[in-house]
Amino acid sequence: MASRQEGEIVLAMQSLHDDSERQFSEFTNIVPLRANPREVWSPRLWGILQGIGSQIDGMLKLLVSQFNMQVVSETFPVEYRALNSGGMLSVQKVMLRDTLESFNPFDKEKPDWWDAYNATKHALPDGIYKANLENTVQALGALFILNHIGNILLMRSVPGANVAKDPVERLLKSDSWQDFEEEFRKAPDDPNGVKIGIVPLPPRLLANLQPFTWGTHEWGSSVFYHLSFYWPAFGNVKP
Repeated sequence: MASRQEGEIVLAMQSLHDDSERQFSEFTNIVPLRANPREVWSPRLWGILQGIGSQIDGMLKLLVSQFNMQVVSETFPVEYRALNSGGMLSVQKVMLRDTLESFNPFDKEKPDWWDAYNATKHALPDGIYKANLENTVQALGALFILNHIGNILLMRSVPGANVAKDPVERLLKSDSWQDFEEEFRKAPDDPNGVKIGIVPLPPRLLANLQPFTWGTHEWGSSVFYHLSFYWPAFGNVKP
């Protein structure tokens, strides 16, 4: 369960994430995703990617701490392996609201977007060319996923929440996450589109993270739909 101090950190990180999404949306209002190749780079994206990468670094450390993990070093590959020990990160999937493109930014231990972030940080001036649409989209999706996991941990402190009844280690297991991209593409507003055990729910409701708007705040994404659902949030049911 998240402590009060950790809960405050999670909320603060969500606020930073929201600001990064706002900056990215402002950029894509001028340089639309639909009309430009993903290799398009910009000094403006450099600043956005720098902010996203720093937040990812912070979120990885926060999650490792919340899961009470011991790591040999605070580096991306080491923290990734720890958090993905049960497959949690490798099953995460998001979809861009603008283009309906789905992807998993954690599909490998050292993703290209992380190398790009490091290049924009340590290999200037040439590294700035890595600050392109593709790397920024991927990194922002990764940040959203990490904040989503942090939000579930935060909700464990809400009295009566189903997630508070489960051992925290359950989050780390890939079979605790249900992919519903097929149902979302078929009929996003179908009230019987996705079944969590015997509970039918509209895919769009799940993709907007509405089940996690419990307690004292609401949180989600203006850029992505989330397509990997933590089904134990509805209790001890099997998908």
